[in-house]
Amino acid sequence: YQSLVLEKAEIGPGGVSATWLGTAGILLSDGDTEILFDPYVSRNPYGWFPILSGQPIKSREAAVIASIRDLGMRNVEAIFVSHAHFDHSLDVPNFAKYTNARVLGSQSVQYILEGSMIEGLKEVMVIEDGGCITFGKFKIVFRLSDHGKPFLGQPFAPDNIEEALKPGANAYDYRLGETFAAHVTHPNGSLIYNASAGWKETTFKGLKADVAIMALAGRTETKKYIESVAGEVGASRIIPVHFDYFLGEQTEEVRMFPNVQFSHFVDVAEKTLDGVTVDALPINEQREIFPDSGVKQIDSCEVS
Repeated sequence: YQSLVLEKAEIGPGGVSATWLGTAGILLSDGDTEILFDPYVSRNPYGWFPILSGQPIKSREAAVIASIRDLGMRNVEAIFVSHAHFDHSLDVPNFAKYTNARVLGSQSVQYILEGSMIEGLKEVMVIEDGGCITFGKFKIVFRLSDHGKPFLGQPFAPDNIEEALKPGANAYDYRLGETFAAHVTHPNGSLIYNASAGWKETTFKGLKADVAIMALAGRTETKKYIESVAGEVGASRIIPVHFDYFLGEQTEEVRMFPNVQFSHFVDVAEKTLDGVTVDALPINEQREIFPDSGVKQIDSCEVS
């Protein structure tokens, strides 16, 4: 991992940067507009036991406040939530509270926000396959995707959340709900964000992207996964996420999730797709992914 981390360099005016928060969390910024993807910083510092034993879990509000402060978030307009598992959604109500951003996610995600008991949150945009919205110069198209199925062909905590998820919920209560990928375009470049190592045959059909941000945990068919996501969109760069151990305090040295096989993923990617490079992001440090192209116009949200 460390040998693939992008070197620190000055981000030019108008450039688009990405910051990895750990797990699947990403912050995109072009200097004017910021968008969060699956921000999760609580990281349940007590390991597997509370998860497997069904103990209540809760967002660590202080960790969310510190993340917003330390990363200098000032213009977060949207929070995209790919699915409702706790390691993607637990901290979303608090991030929404302290950034005043609009949350984009499934009906299950809406129930998480409803049950948070936090007043004054903006209405959740319940997203659908093919839906589209713009924030500043960013355009986001939602594509229905699938979750990885590492548990005897099933994901963790499948099915939907059916009612407001009140405080005191355990990890299993954060049911999967619908899973979405995001296709993000900006005048400077385009990317796909796939926060679970699954996909549907139709998820990425007809899309093109320069960068594929791909989750590694829970994948079962590495070569097919790479071909069906990064290969399908013609990405020249892959940025892996969701490979770190998210059930413990964040440390300066990234600790790998058990059996995530990071090096294997990199090796297969480089052998499978001609000309592709795999780059890694450091935790909590901004890196430029698209320099300013000089293009100012953004595409409209006319989606077929």
